[in-house]
Amino acid sequence: SVQKSWFRKKVYEWDPYFKFPNRIIVTVVLSFLSLYMMMLLEQVLSSYYIDKLWDNISNYIYNSTLDLSKFIEHLDYAKYTWYMSSACAAFSSVIHISHVFVYY
Repeated sequence: SVQKSWFRKKVYEWDPYFKFPNRIIVTVVLSFLSLYMMMLLEQVLSSYYIDKLWDNISNYIYNSTLDLSKFIEHLDYAKYTWYMSSACAAFSSVIHISHVFVYY
């Protein structure tokens, strides 16, 4: 009889005939690809519309006599907060996809 390692005796006895299904690999690859495409689309669209908004507000500020420096500062906060929340959402999605892949 073959001597089993400590890991095989105590932790996990695997099935030698188990074949990892290709469908879960394809699902994970498609999940990562779609996540990448959605994040890319979201970043492109949000940066485009934030730049458009920034141009409109800049024109308004230059034509105005009001002091809107605080508003500009808050607009920068909103932009960076949007980017950081998108990054956190992407990271959370990657963790979730990996979790599903590991526990399959």
